[in-house]
Amino acid sequence: MLAVMPTISLEDVCRSYRWLGHDGALTEVVALHPSYRPGAEHLAWNKEHQTFPRTAYVGNEQALLRFIDEHYGNGKRMVCMSLNPRSQVFRNERGFPRGAREDEIQLSQNILFDFDGKHPASADVMVGYKAFVKEAGFYLQDLGLNPPVYADTGRGFHLLFAYPAISAGEHADISERITAFAERFRDEFHKELASMDVSLDRTHDLRRMVRVYGTAKPSVGINSKFYGQERVEDEALAGHLLSLQLQEHSRPVRVGGEPLYGASLISVYDRLPVVVESLIRGDEKLKDLWEGKNKPEHTDTSGSGYDYSIVRRLIVLGVRDLDLLSTAIALRPGSSYRENGKDEQYLRRTVAKALMG
Repeated sequence: MLAVMPTISLEDVCRSYRWLGHDGALTEVVALHPSYRPGAEHLAWNKEHQTFPRTAYVGNEQALLRFIDEHYGNGKRMVCMSLNPRSQVFRNERGFPRGAREDEIQLSQNILFDFDGKHPASADVMVGYKAFVKEAGFYLQDLGLNPPVYADTGRGFHLLFAYPAISAGEHADISERITAFAERFRDEFHKELASMDVSLDRTHDLRRMVRVYGTAKPSVGINSKFYGQERVEDEALAGHLLSLQLQEHSRPVRVGGEPLYGASLISVYDRLPVVVESLIRGDEKLKDLWEGKNKPEHTDTSGSGYDYSIVRRLIVLGVRDLDLLSTAIALRPGSSYRENGKDEQYLRRTVAKALMG
């Protein structure tokens, strides 16, 4: 059901776009319909109901505003923009714009910490959020880093960090470094996050998209608000990221497949990523699901049923990265993907179904 949508805030749209610092490059934008059904079997339905994602690239705020005007539809679609710049317009085999793949993104210059609450935030809750941000600022100051920019999202809040562009070609592990930075922040404030009943999203890939500030999500109906002003790049943060000591783990191996949500391709790792391993060890419910036991009576206890429940649990725990979710069910002992010879279409359908809840 679509909520009653407020008028977009042009000031927040334009100010946040300028803050991203995509000068001289392109910003990937996508408009997502809440009723979109992924998978080749739904092509006719999506065409009839005009629910396909709309992907484009913009080079200035006027082009962004035109895209919003054409596709936002007073909140019928959620409009998102890329956190990091794109070097060119990427197209599919039919010549239409498509989302950039992770290995096609050349620069990393922004980080997003996405804190998601379960319900729209009341005034008192938002006061608590801002008190937490102040405390987090002291932690970052102790590391010699600038305070982040704050944004309200309706049900939670964002913290955004800007730094001089880091070449992904020269530092292929930059997304892992950003993840390590975020995980250390999570470890430092895990009690505070639990008391606020918010989760910190674990998606830190370079292709990350964020809802355009000043617009609303169809299911929520609350405009996000961006409090940043002029972009200030933190050189110390760039140095901090590049100096982090990482645990050894394997790079992803692409399995191919058609675009999911029109903005990315699913990949799987050749072994379970550290973040998923740590969640399995630390969350009893996820551990039981991983081991194929203790699902409630009268629920789906087949291999695919456990796969779906695992993805849902990972989402609840803050994992929304498509590659991590796909890897979890691709590598789980006893999964339908492994035991029944399912293909990448199965991974995409299972992840998409779980994301839509």
